[in-house]
Amino acid sequence: MNMQSYKMRSYKLVEPPQGEGWDEVQEYLVGLFSDAWAGNYIKNHFARCVDDARRIHDLLGAGGSVLNIGGAPYIFEVAAQRLGLSTVSVDLDPQRHKDVVNSLSGEVIAGNIEDEKFRRGLSLHGYGAICLCEVFEHMRHDILSLLGDLNTAMEPGTILYLTTPNYYFAPRFLSMLLQRRSGPSPVKEWSKLIDIGHMGHVREYSLVEIEELIHHAGFKIDEIHVRNRYGSRSRPLLKRLASWALHRMPLFGQEFVVIARAAGGDAPSSSSPSTKS
Repeated sequence: MNMQSYKMRSYKLVEPPQGEGWDEVQEYLVGLFSDAWAGNYIKNHFARCVDDARRIHDLLGAGGSVLNIGGAPYIFEVAAQRLGLSTVSVDLDPQRHKDVVNSLSGEVIAGNIEDEKFRRGLSLHGYGAICLCEVFEHMRHDILSLLGDLNTAMEPGTILYLTTPNYYFAPRFLSMLLQRRSGPSPVKEWSKLIDIGHMGHVREYSLVEIEELIHHAGFKIDEIHVRNRYGSRSRPLLKRLASWALHRMPLFGQEFVVIARAAGGDAPSSSSPSTKS
């Protein structure tokens, strides 16, 4: 793997987002939801979603158009629209949070991006960026065809903005070793299909695997950043030491932020995967 082919850095995300009235935005979002899952998600992911919106705003500028795949609970949409971005979202069941959907200025499309018929009928023209934020690890089906279809349908140069947890995130990896697990509880994650309405984590990926999948689909990677979202909340000493170490060893950081660009045209077939030396 050629680590010099794209920009890479590790950074710590400040929680909560500083200035610009983001605390009021978070309070507004919490007030829109009545279910516990959405409330907890906002608490744990608000800063990340604002960071994503800011990054895409920096890439596209005000007025840029974004398709966000996997909308609920629409934190990203609220933040992006506040920054002047135009958003369209895809969500499995917008009726789960219809009051929130109705408060957004952007369209929300009901659909499953893993369904080949749906995604191949979804126009990706006119967008500056297609976002897969914390969605990749939830995919259950043919992930090669999914990425290949996106690359084929996206206009050349359109940004694929993808974030996903790092399998080798030091504190969680240590925890998995102690619990003798290979990842999150399969019972808990699959139960989310009924309890929440979408799949939990199927699997998480390493940097090598993320790069392999994205290159295979035909995308060109511009940047991969390693984002660490530890806030000021107290943590056990072992996790504090792991957190200190991961800032000096980015391959063990918390999550990847990938900025890639579509090549356009035909992507490689999923039936004949490429090989890497």
